[in-house]
Amino acid sequence: MNTSYNLSAIIELLNPDNTISAHRYIAHAIGMTETIIYSALIAKQTYYLKNAMFCEDGWFYSTVNDLQESTTFGIKAQRTAIAHLVEHGLIECEMKGISAKRYFRISENAESVENLTFSEALTAIGVKFENMVFEKPISEKQFEFWSEEERKTQNCKIPSYLKNDKTAFKNALKYLCGFSYYFSEHQGTKLEKFFEMLIDTIADMSDEHNDLTERLNDIISRNYLGECFIAFEQRWTKISAEKEIAHPKAYLRSCLWNWLCDYENISLLERQ
Repeated sequence: MNTSYNLSAIIELLNPDNTISAHRYIAHAIGMTETIIYSALIAKQTYYLKNAMFCEDGWFYSTVNDLQESTTFGIKAQRTAIAHLVEHGLIECEMKGISAKRYFRISENAESVENLTFSEALTAIGVKFENMVFEKPISEKQFEFWSEEERKTQNCKIPSYLKNDKTAFKNALKYLCGFSYYFSEHQGTKLEKFFEMLIDTIADMSDEHNDLTERLNDIISRNYLGECFIAFEQRWTKISAEKEIAHPKAYLRSCLWNWLCDYENISLLERQ
């Protein structure tokens, strides 16, 4: 049977111009419907910009029917999603003109997208809440009796986009290193403060090293991140005792990066 015609039809149907895209990171933060409509509005803004069709101050219009054709969402879903996008500060929306068309303007400040909740941050790294005793945890403290093994951290993976949200990134690291499990009965210890400093330092380093999440994921998949942190604390204590360090923070960052890069080899040697 000749399938070339059907194959061509499928390819034509699935071509990129006929697909709806949604940024997964933004969808976690604000919802899928909002993200699809936001993406469609950005696409329309780009079209208006390329064709010099902007109204004054960057406004452009999109009717209900026009946006429904682009996203499949009708007027009710559009109204709710647009209201949420306005609340998040991602867009502006006004009725303008004699015929009262619906006009939009995309905000240049999208920082409010970088606002994942604790449960959303865990969802982003692959935590399955259906396997937990609670559906949507609101803090890492709820896992204080769960070891890394029980948290199934080795099944988790930090997506590279998560480092754009420093709070979510730190929350993910706390879950992955079993923070409250180690310190539930020893609050305020020197090691706990060191863990806090390491987590803050790694979050800051994420802007310098593009492959930071890749290195962390390698460690997480083969070892436990908490053990990695404890071993580094022992190494750093030894280094600090043996030499006078002129710039401790900068030197710590350098040593920590080298440690994350070499931890697999160090851990293997220690096990032999």
